[in-house]
Amino acid sequence: MVNDAVKSKKLKYLRQKVKRQAKKIASMKMVISSLKQNNLLNNDELELFTEQFVAINESWKIPMGYFLCNHLNSSQKSELIQQCLNLINKTGIKVVNLTFDGCASNINMSKLLGCDLDPTSF
Repeated sequence: MVNDAVKSKKLKYLRQKVKRQAKKIASMKMVISSLKQNNLLNNDELELFTEQFVAINESWKIPMGYFLCNHLNSSQKSELIQQCLNLINKTGIKVVNLTFDGCASNINMSKLLGCDLDPTSF
């Protein structure tokens, strides 16, 4: 019972933080739109790297970060994910899965995070 109350309090705090971040994201979208309208930003140059936590035993999703950039290599991606994992770990939430597409830099990122994706090692 006490554990549920603590989890509920932590989730409430995370949701409040997400609401505050939503305002910053809206501002970022306005800046990007303005840059595009003034031909200072080319659509082909941008990537949006996002991190989101999804509950497996409850019904919530919490975005942890939106990173607008020209390019992220596997090392940079693994560092961002490691930082997010460290932050979420402080809340007591356990991360049991990491999902991504099969892009080569994502495969390398997972290896940098310690994953062994060799099918013969299972």
